[in-house]
Amino acid sequence: MIDKNHKIPIYRQCKLVGLSKSAYYYDYKGENEENLEFMRRIDELYTKRPFYGVIKITKQLER
Repeated sequence: MIDKNHKIPIYRQCKLVGLSKSAYYYDYKGENEENLEFMRRIDELYTKRPFYGVIKITKQLER
């Protein structure tokens, strides 16, 4: 869609397709293993007890 070798500058191509220049250059690195483990544990806790709020889930994670 955006061609960096085209005669139209990248910033103009981005504007034409409704994309910010920073979004064009953004390089997604993915989640690290530690974050994935925290997210899995939070999901597990919330599935068992959906009435738990931030404070209770945080205390469970600290244990």
